[in-house]
Amino acid sequence: MQKSASVKHYLAVYFRILTTFGLTSAIFCPYLAAMEPLFIEQSRNRVRNALRTVSKVELARLAGIPESTIRDVAKPSWRCNARTLQRLEEVARQLEAEQIASAAELAAGP
Repeated sequence: MQKSASVKHYLAVYFRILTTFGLTSAIFCPYLAAMEPLFIEQSRNRVRNALRTVSKVELARLAGIPESTIRDVAKPSWRCNARTLQRLEEVARQLEAEQIASAAELAAGP
C-alpha cells in the first residue's frame, strides 16, 4: 500500500517537472502519458472543491488570474492552460491546508 502511494507521488512529481518545462510526457514515458488525463482531472476537481470555501473571484485573485478564466469551472468541458491550472491547484492546496489546520485547532479545544 505504501509503495503504491510512493509510485503515485513519484509520477505526480515527474508530471509536474515535465509540464513545468513544457515537455511532452508521451516521449518519455508511455505510462505517464496514459496517466496524464487523470492528473489533470484530479487538479480540476481540487480547484472545484476549493470553490466550496471561497468565491470564484477570491480564488482567481489568490491565483493571480482573471475571474473570467474560471467562469465555467463547474462545467465538465472547462479547460485552461497548464500554468493556470498549476496556479489554481497551488491555491486550492493552500486552502485545504488552512482548513486542516483550522480543524485541528478546533479539535484541540481551548
